[in-house]
Amino acid sequence: MNDPFEGDWIAADNASAVVDALTRHGLALVEGLADSADLLRLAHSVATVVPHRDSASDGVTTLVDHGSTEGGAFAGFSSCALAPHTDRSGGVGRHQGRGMAVRAPGLG
Repeated sequence: MNDPFEGDWIAADNASAVVDALTRHGLALVEGLADSADLLRLAHSVATVVPHRDSASDGVTTLVDHGSTEGGAFAGFSSCALAPHTDRSGGVGRHQGRGMAVRAPGLG
């Protein structure tokens, strides 16, 4: 399969290139993150991590299907569509970015 982003991927240990991509494009495609610890290590190297109310103790929020068919505040824990929204909009201060990692079982 052809990768439409070929040549645009940044190694997880290249924080300066991640910052450059975020500054220039608002998006950084990062490869080489094996687990949430790698994700957090990268996140802490480029930003201040602010946990979500549903995050684990490490600050990572994992969206999984718990079988719910209800939307609302817990739509990310179901198979329902999750409309784009601003996390922590009720909190103090404005958060400047969002991080997202996609885990694809069976893919290297």
